[in-house]
Amino acid sequence: MIGPVHLDVDITGKVRIDGPLHTQVTVHLPDRADLLDPAIVIFAFPGGGAGRGMYCMEAPTTLAYSQARWHSERGIVFVSCDHLGTGGSSHPDPALLSTPYPLAWANEATVRRVVALLEAGALADGY
Repeated sequence: MIGPVHLDVDITGKVRIDGPLHTQVTVHLPDRADLLDPAIVIFAFPGGGAGRGMYCMEAPTTLAYSQARWHSERGIVFVSCDHLGTGGSSHPDPALLSTPYPLAWANEATVRRVVALLEAGALADGY
């Protein structure tokens, strides 16, 4: 498995909130030889205000808690994502996130950008 790739995804102008905005994602890439054909990419957005780290809760004493690693070991690209307003993503005024629309727009923009990077081979050398 290739080490995880951490990205700040610029979503400025993709959401009706003024100012610069970004989301943070971690892309877990399988070894290139293990990548399924056609490729499968899972985007995981946690609920309940949790951050993307919930998908990779590994500790030095155990590797038993990583959903991201489980998928990557099976040839699947797994992208764990922080919603706008959580984790390492931008934290605009919470009142601006009171309807589901800003989160939906932010998540769509995040998915589109990461897919474009994957299609362009711009995430990791030789990938």
